[in-house]
Amino acid sequence: MPKVLCYLPGLEGGGAERTMVNLANGLPAQGWQVKLAVGRAVGGARDWLAPHTEVVDLAVQRSRQAPLRLRRLIRDWQPDVVFSTLIDGNVAARVACLGLRHRPALVVRETNSHQARGDLPGWLTRIAGWAYRGADHLVALSSGVGQEMIHSYHLSPQRVTVIPNPVDTTSLRQQADAARAAPPPWGAASSRPVVVGMGRLHRQKGFERLIEAVALLPADQRPRVAILGDGSLRDALSAQAQALGVDLLLPGFVRSPAAWLAHAAAFVLSSRWEGFGHVLVEAMACGVPVLSFDCPYGPRDIILSGQNGLLLPEGDCPALASALSGLLSSPEQQQGLRQGGYAAVPNYDLPAITGRYAALLAATLNGKKR
Repeated sequence: MPKVLCYLPGLEGGGAERTMVNLANGLPAQGWQVKLAVGRAVGGARDWLAPHTEVVDLAVQRSRQAPLRLRRLIRDWQPDVVFSTLIDGNVAARVACLGLRHRPALVVRETNSHQARGDLPGWLTRIAGWAYRGADHLVALSSGVGQEMIHSYHLSPQRVTVIPNPVDTTSLRQQADAARAAPPPWGAASSRPVVVGMGRLHRQKGFERLIEAVALLPADQRPRVAILGDGSLRDALSAQAQALGVDLLLPGFVRSPAAWLAHAAAFVLSSRWEGFGHVLVEAMACGVPVLSFDCPYGPRDIILSGQNGLLLPEGDCPALASALSGLLSSPEQQQGLRQGGYAAVPNYDLPAITGRYAALLAATLNGKKR
């Protein structure tokens, strides 16, 4: 049985961590022996680990320790493939594999646009380019991210594959169906609809744009806004909502969001950039209509606007406000988008996507052996 060492810098509860944990949980069923190495084994993603998934905590305190400790693990366990994600993780994996006598195949996974985020120093993009050119294969989450990696880092298109995130859509739909029989998690004190956003409270996610859009609606037509996640912008978002007269719920990190999504009137992705948009698929699986800005690059791969969601011009808060108003007042549109979302989610189901990853890891390993 071939061995794959999956590497993550940490176990925070973001989409990259969720995907890597899902894959580490699922690859054994595809014929792979798996270990999940993490720089620091703390964070909300621990809750998503399956009992059979072996986790190695490298106990990294400083980023420069990661390559050395990862290298020792690679030498001791001798995996056939090292599979990493996130820039820090990919650079650490590339350094860890340098000069090994029996170097494993290296597959790196890029989750986002480096250009759109605009906060990467030049030295880091140069190192990322070096790491990605030295990998045996790169997985991109969307076609836009893949094309950017090819052009920005001069990669061979044959060594770049687009694979979306795996999402446990079957379980999410079952959880949501069951949750509808219970009161909503925010209580039943208000009859106003609730619009949900989900993700780290970070500039990337653009939650202040969601609040701004809701504030553009007449006061008596404004839905409540629930943002599931933790982060440094919590106080700023709370202050903005209070100043604009928007009723904002901030429950923090929610391990299982299905109950919130099941009772939501709509889900909004307000991000400035999003390599894929894992939360869009989760919302679709839970039967909630989705709206998203057309940010670089993931949402346009997922949403067929008007069929399974609404895709709006990037950063256009008035357009988002208008679309929300129309959707919340139209049960027919809500039902149409809900059914379109249900029809789309099998494309992202966990077993199918895990199988694509397993096939790619095998092909990369076989290609390296030839």
